[in-house]
Amino acid sequence: VQCAVTGNITARERIENRKSGRVMGDLVAPSISIEDGAYFKGSIEILREEEWPAAPSPALASTAESDE
Repeated sequence: VQCAVTGNITARERIENRKSGRVMGDLVAPSISIEDGAYFKGSIEILREEEWPAAPSPALASTAESDE
């Protein structure tokens, strides 16, 4: 993050809040880095890969049958 963000951020790999970053929200990722001088207000949750919820399966396309 190198700009101002208001809201939660979730990443599957890493979140980096740089010195120029300003984050107001919760961070969720396996790895989180906040540089000296960066602004952060919120909570941090470090999740290991096995703790991530399973990805939703793609919706199956339904086919409509017609009586033509």
